[in-house]
Amino acid sequence: MGKRRGKMGTNREKRSRYRGQDLAQHGKADRNDTAQQKGRSGLWLLGAAQRSLGIRIQGEEQSNRRTLGAAKYRLTSFLSIETLWLWVMGLSAESFANTFAVILMEPLAFVSTFLHDTDHTVTILNLTGSALEGAIIWFAENKVEFKNPPLLLVIRSGFCSVWTSLAAVVEQAARSDLTFEHGMRYISFMLALGVLFNILGRQFASLILAPLLESHDMIRRNGKRIVDLSETVWDDLLFYACLSIMLAACLACRHELVAYGLDDLLSGFFWVPISFAFGQVIEGSLLYEGVQWGTWRCNAVACGLLVPCSFILSRFPSAASFSVYRKFVGTFLGALSSFNGTSSDTVQLLLNKSGKGAAVWNVGLNLLTMVLATFAIRAVSQFQIPSIHIAQNVVESFLSLSSPRSNEL
Repeated sequence: MGKRRGKMGTNREKRSRYRGQDLAQHGKADRNDTAQQKGRSGLWLLGAAQRSLGIRIQGEEQSNRRTLGAAKYRLTSFLSIETLWLWVMGLSAESFANTFAVILMEPLAFVSTFLHDTDHTVTILNLTGSALEGAIIWFAENKVEFKNPPLLLVIRSGFCSVWTSLAAVVEQAARSDLTFEHGMRYISFMLALGVLFNILGRQFASLILAPLLESHDMIRRNGKRIVDLSETVWDDLLFYACLSIMLAACLACRHELVAYGLDDLLSGFFWVPISFAFGQVIEGSLLYEGVQWGTWRCNAVACGLLVPCSFILSRFPSAASFSVYRKFVGTFLGALSSFNGTSSDTVQLLLNKSGKGAAVWNVGLNLLTMVLATFAIRAVSQFQIPSIHIAQNVVESFLSLSSPRSNEL
């Protein structure tokens, strides 16, 4: 009995000691929760700084990594992360290129005098897009690889494809105030300059930008750094920066701060995702083993659709007053065609084992497509069908009555 009572007393002491420890632990956990709630804003800033440097906070779960990103991907769960970022990049390029970029490029209007008085905005946008893609490709191959999302890939396929437009080059070459010879020169110069600027973009990234980032320990001096953006805060910052660009462009158009209509901008938002979906259907692989047939198919379809659009405009000039028509030609065909892709494919073929022969074939095939489209646009603009004049007058009168400009009058 004495031993049993002694054991029972020992067990009671252990249970009371454990109960005291549990209460202490629960009290400590409650105090920690209260402290975390009171200092949540300060801890979030510290966590954001740590995540921006790729540092994983000890004990932090992936599901609670940050509120902004979790909410963003819940709201867009019906899209893949690549499609979401393609849309974001494409829409931000559509917004900036048609509003603020036009203002920034006004001092560079003298560029058009060197290229037969063509639109300087088309020239500058295409050349800067080619240089940007060259720099991106160099970084992707040598220094950094982004995941979730593959940032460099979506910038190339989303931003640069909307920023540049091979169809716009053909449209400029087919202008009625230019001779056919001048149009051919313009196309040849633009393709050559696109390849040159792509090479310059790679050299700028290699000789200037990379050493600058290495000096600030943002990239490695030797080897490639792999960055999972889902574990950082940079994708949130970039996402909301793109949304801010779109919102600022809409407000600028709404208050007539830029020479661009809000209806045109909203129509562009409609055509950009459609062009991405259509382009993914007809494009090919990214293996650089010869002529890039996927890029060529996109360019050929865009140039082919530009011919009937030019015929409609030549017969019914009032069609230009409709935003749907303008943005189909300017945004859909512009994003479907790939000036930056044509330049980049050519340079990549020159650098790979395919050699100069494949690069020459790639340039020659796209050049031939652009020349044939230019000739066809000029031909259909001058083609006369006697029986079409009656229908043309009827449709023209209807368009003039239903156009927005006539309603304003």
